[in-house]
Amino acid sequence: MARIAGVKLKKTASGRITEITFSVKKYGSKLQPILDELGIVVDNDQNAEFEKRWASAITVEEARQISLAHLKTIQWKK
Repeated sequence: MARIAGVKLKKTASGRITEITFSVKKYGSKLQPILDELGIVVDNDQNAEFEKRWASAITVEEARQISLAHLKTIQWKK
C-alpha cells in the first residue's frame, strides 16, 4: 500500500489494520461530515468555550488542599 501524507495506519502482527489516524489539519474539511455524525467536535467555538471554562478551574494545588482537608475528616480504622 502506498504511503499517504497525513495518514498513519496501525496493524496487528498478522497485517490487519486496526487503527487509522488522519491529520485534521490536512483532511479536516473532508472528514467534518463523519466527525459531525459521530458527535466529535473540532469546532473552534467549542474549543473557545472549553478554554474559558478551563481557565476558571481550580489549580492542582487547590485540588490537593481540598483532598487533604477531606482526608482529615475520614475516621480511619486503627
